[in-house]
Amino acid sequence: MGYRENDYYTLARLYSTDEEEAPVPDSPERELLRAFLRATLTDLISGGEHAEKARVYIEATGESHPLAFDSLCNLLDLDPGMVRRLAGVVGPKPGSDW
Repeated sequence: MGYRENDYYTLARLYSTDEEEAPVPDSPERELLRAFLRATLTDLISGGEHAEKARVYIEATGESHPLAFDSLCNLLDLDPGMVRRLAGVVGPKPGSDW
């Protein structure tokens, strides 16, 4: 799957509150996937009670489940490795599955 050159910009825009910077509205389903990814990254970064669950989810590899991290990124045209690096997760744990 080819990833867009502006993946970093796309990821950064997930958190924008400025209407001019917000992603162009997609289908409601893609907006829901974006919200799910945004919530997961927020949980990870916040260090709160759900941070470890978010880390395990992001580290898991594979697309065996429609909402697996790799599947979610691919559906949003984001490189899973790039998102992991930007989130501060070194990399996927081989053989792990969500």
